[in-house]
Amino acid sequence: MAYSEGNPHILFFGLDYRGRVCGEKSLSGFDARYWVNAGQVVTSVMSNPANFFDSKSVCLKQCPRVNEKTTSNYTVLPWVCNYPDGYGPSDQFPDPHQTGAASPVPMTYTEWARRKYNYFDLLTPEQKTSSLNLQGPCFPVLMKTTNQYDVCQPYGGIIGRSDNSRLYKVWTDMGGKSVDDPGSIVENSVFSYIGDGVRVMNRYMNDLTNGWLVVLVCGVGVTLVLSYFWLFLLKLFAPLMAWLVIIVANLMSIALTALLYLKAGIISADSIDAFVGTDYGDDLPEDFDSSSKNKDTLLICAIVTTVFTVCLMAFTFFMISRVKLALRCLEVGRKALSKAPQVMIYPATFPFLFGVGFIALWLFAIVHIFSMGNITQRECTIDQNEALFIGLGGNPNCGAREQCQCGYDVEVNNQMKYMGLYFLFALLWVLAFNNGFTKLVVAGAVAPYYWNRGEMQDSPLSGSFKNAFKYHQGSVACGAFLVSIVQFVAILLKFLEKRMKAMSTNSAVRYIWYCINCCIHCLKRLIAFITGQAYVMIAIEGKGFFKSAMRAGGLIAANALKSAAVQIVGDSILALAKLSVVIGSGVACIAILENKEYYHGSLKVTSPLTPCIASMIISYLLSSKFFAVIETSIDTMFLSFCLDCEKNGKPLLAPPVLHAMMDSDEEE
Repeated sequence: MAYSEGNPHILFFGLDYRGRVCGEKSLSGFDARYWVNAGQVVTSVMSNPANFFDSKSVCLKQCPRVNEKTTSNYTVLPWVCNYPDGYGPSDQFPDPHQTGAASPVPMTYTEWARRKYNYFDLLTPEQKTSSLNLQGPCFPVLMKTTNQYDVCQPYGGIIGRSDNSRLYKVWTDMGGKSVDDPGSIVENSVFSYIGDGVRVMNRYMNDLTNGWLVVLVCGVGVTLVLSYFWLFLLKLFAPLMAWLVIIVANLMSIALTALLYLKAGIISADSIDAFVGTDYGDDLPEDFDSSSKNKDTLLICAIVTTVFTVCLMAFTFFMISRVKLALRCLEVGRKALSKAPQVMIYPATFPFLFGVGFIALWLFAIVHIFSMGNITQRECTIDQNEALFIGLGGNPNCGAREQCQCGYDVEVNNQMKYMGLYFLFALLWVLAFNNGFTKLVVAGAVAPYYWNRGEMQDSPLSGSFKNAFKYHQGSVACGAFLVSIVQFVAILLKFLEKRMKAMSTNSAVRYIWYCINCCIHCLKRLIAFITGQAYVMIAIEGKGFFKSAMRAGGLIAANALKSAAVQIVGDSILALAKLSVVIGSGVACIAILENKEYYHGSLKVTSPLTPCIASMIISYLLSSKFFAVIETSIDTMFLSFCLDCEKNGKPLLAPPVLHAMMDSDEEE
């Protein structure tokens, strides 16, 4: 229904004075929207800014240009006239491609464009007089324009208006009506229209279309290269990288604390001050030192960071033995993946392609849903001043102050908003299911490596996939449902927060929302962590979602410090790797778009923002899938280790790397 009734063009392109979408059907190729009557725009906007959309606009192939060479003697005045068929077919001219109401000029749109939209010389004397009074059907081009995102943006003001010279003098000598653009109303109105969200979206979509190859190369190619490079580094330097992260975190915390004490004036005299320059404040009493409050604030921050640094150092010292376990889990997980390299490739194939394909399908559907609006004529009030610009060029089917002279707008069905919410939840649920199913398959592929004492079974990936697909889709759907509910509620609360902050500036309201956002964020992280660990336990024991979640929760609670060390070390290294991959993708995108072919011509990209953001999003999705394999293998080895210790009292079935590590050496 949305595909058949929706029209995405109405979201991105403008409407002409007859309510037609620029660039569609009979206006194919006529993409640029141009407001023809500067006098009408000024009068309408001064009456009511919303009336700007009731000013007459047409769709052109190219924006009208004032050729200064042919007008150097100011004997030629450019014109833009109504469509050849005016306001549509009439009894006299039934063919809309020839002529119609309020336009007795029998010509096609192609001929009209070839004449640069000017048939002023073919008008009757009465119509020429009406045009000189800015009532149409032809209107003078008194301002320079340039095509910006399929909108003709006027600039430079009315040519010669200030001293009645140049082009404006040609206009007035012909008997043209006085017209002015005070405060650049015309320019600013069109500029605001271009800056509207829909216009910006149109520009971004165009940039994305022209730069799709760059997005693909950087989002996929560069990401894969950098991801495998990081895998190589983890293979060689995983322990070094882990300890480096821990040491750097402690040193940065110490450095921050020292810097705060320094600037607060506690360590030395190198404190902040409020004086600008070097000639003031030498003899000023301390009571007049405006920086004293800032120093007190910095001292408080220094004390807080001191407490944090002490806790961090104590935590690091206390967790050294647990960090060794985390590194061994990382090592075992890496070895398991090295014996089943197809597992590393799997997330970058079907899960990634499915996720990207579903997002593309979702975007296609949501655009069509929100474009299921109807083009209707606006209900406007035309005052006496505005009516002065409606004459023989206006709609002949009604009077100058009646509604049929108003502009057109798109009336979107409000019920589609609720359909949009439904599609949003579906997107969150399907993506969560895709992530959960991928984690379950990977965990099922690497878990036997632990329980077989370091030996990998035959065809681990295909076996795990068949097992997950056949027996555990319901469990994955259940966990994905919980994750998507929390995400959906968080999005709704974010929207509600913006609405409430716009209505109230009360600081208490903002504080309450900070607390709510903090709680929601913690809940999201908690649910995501529990479901992830539940998927691993499903792969290990084959039980249902809730039983596996409780089982995983019990093992983690019994080994809380070990779990914390594994999560901190693993997440820190992988987060650093993921961040570097995404940034590398963005840098590569910007570098490629510096090529001259993206500055001019059919592949022109107005801004690298959209292609590079799209590239980084794809890079994030792909690298997340890639590094999720390593993260899942670490979680699988750790939970297997904990389960082994619970059942046997020690890691009896563990691979050789973990077998030598007894549980008694870890407990304190």
